[in-house]
Amino acid sequence: MRFKSVTEILFLKYLHQQTDAEENKRIFKLLANKRFRSRFRKLIAQQLQQNHSQEGRDLEVLQRIYKSLDLTEHARLSRMQYLWLRSSKKWSLAAVALLALALSFSFFIWKAKDNADSFQAVDIGPASKKARLEIADGQIVMLDKNQEGVINVQEGVRLCHDTAGQLYYLHDQKDRAPAVPQRITIPKGGNYQLTLADGTKVWLNAGSSMEFPSYFDGNERVVKLSGEAYFEVTKFAGGRRPFIVETTGQRVIVLGTRFNVKAYADEKESVTTLLSGSVQIATAGETVALKPGQQAQVSQEGVRVSEVDPLIATDWANGDFVFMEESLPSILRKLERWYDIKVVYRSAPSAQTYIAQIGREQHLEDVLNALQRAHHFKYQLAGNVLYIH
Repeated sequence: MRFKSVTEILFLKYLHQQTDAEENKRIFKLLANKRFRSRFRKLIAQQLQQNHSQEGRDLEVLQRIYKSLDLTEHARLSRMQYLWLRSSKKWSLAAVALLALALSFSFFIWKAKDNADSFQAVDIGPASKKARLEIADGQIVMLDKNQEGVINVQEGVRLCHDTAGQLYYLHDQKDRAPAVPQRITIPKGGNYQLTLADGTKVWLNAGSSMEFPSYFDGNERVVKLSGEAYFEVTKFAGGRRPFIVETTGQRVIVLGTRFNVKAYADEKESVTTLLSGSVQIATAGETVALKPGQQAQVSQEGVRVSEVDPLIATDWANGDFVFMEESLPSILRKLERWYDIKVVYRSAPSAQTYIAQIGREQHLEDVLNALQRAHHFKYQLAGNVLYIH
């Protein structure tokens, strides 16, 4: 009789959805080691041999994962992290195991060569730090990562920019001049980070804009958002002064917390995800309180709350695209904003969904090639227009 090692038992528990959070962390660390990846691959091979009665689709998923764990001899090193389509039913977690693999170490993929279905007209790179700041007096400041130091002085407020491409406001508490309205706009193909006068940090995604004052002087700290932003809100030293994010159809009310709000005009719903602290989502019809790890989706049908992994909702702020069972149209809307392109459908897109993690620093062609390997589709890139056939 052969006794299973502790590591082998751990891997088998993971494949059968029996591990807890601490065991999952241990597995992720183990998979960063080539020797343990090889052992995991052998276990999957054994499962393939023992499960001939599984449905064809389930076996196909296991076979793909089995092959993926030995790609290093045949592939070039890349910062891109890539996964295949998720299967349903019993072996769905096996695909998630591969996601864990991608999240724990730099993964390898084949670069598509001689792709007869795509034609690259231009090399489109990722978004860069750029923004347009409008001040109520009519002044416009174009922001980019090359600026440094004090770039604007308002009454009692200095507007500064550092070498990391971050904008921040310094407020002199002794000067009680009225706050000045501001509006920052992030174009498609851009992203930006700023620190408000109260110390709240805001990361703004491509295609977003936010209105805010030069400093907060009322009983509430209110900003208006269109698009997507991640907030780390500072508790106000003077006492209970809530921070409020207003979007179309909702108000997100907080005191001090970390959360993400996505409210693009081209999306059917507004999504708020809470990482820590507590928030309230107020709409015309109801008010809902969120706990850490919960997400509120606001649409015409009302508010729906669900348990989620908040790190997936804030993938963009951490420099990644993370797709969890996401449709191709949903993915392409994100690529439109990040790469400043226009997507045109020449035929109806596939209903297949994707599980993938891809670094946002990748060029558009590399992202499209990775998606194509998950599920084949034809595309043509002409200038900044992407045609889906």
